[in-house]
Amino acid sequence: NGMLGYQILRYNPATDKYVEVKRVNANTTNCTLTGHSACTAYFFKVRAYVNEGDSARYGEYSDHVTTATAPIRVNLTSVTKCGNELRVQWQPVRSTRYEIVYSTDVNFRYNVTSAVLDGDKNNSFTAKNINPNAQYYVRVRAARFYDGIYHFGALSYYMTSVDVPGKVSGLRVTNTDADNVWLSWNR
Repeated sequence: NGMLGYQILRYNPATDKYVEVKRVNANTTNCTLTGHSACTAYFFKVRAYVNEGDSARYGEYSDHVTTATAPIRVNLTSVTKCGNELRVQWQPVRSTRYEIVYSTDVNFRYNVTSAVLDGDKNNSFTAKNINPNAQYYVRVRAARFYDGIYHFGALSYYMTSVDVPGKVSGLRVTNTDADNVWLSWNR
């Protein structure tokens, strides 16, 4: 009787082969695998083995499973409030979707609103018709859609909205002479 264990293998697309990434003993039916790249698809198989002397005998491979790792945490770059608009910007990450969550409560317990943007090229969002007199807190997380499931990354750290003045309108030239230009605009 040899020692029984399990061999965990991961597909390597560069070699088009499954390679061993870990071995566990016979009393174990789960494991954690570390050192993977964010927002990447992976394929795994497992098979049992018995050691006899210097050689091992292997059982059949399990069916493979596929999964994808989540995107990295999003970094917010600005959250500004201009009148009744909340403008959010972040550094884009590899993803297929972003979820934006905002609230007037720093702990996100009430007045929570969320929005979803599909596509990895997005890195900004504008919410309209917000309360112009309230302070807002915003968090964003990225997701990767793979094999019918969204794999969500961690929520960004929250950022507090900063009030900025609205866009100036009605700019016009009211007069000129040889040395001067007179401008006016709406308040």
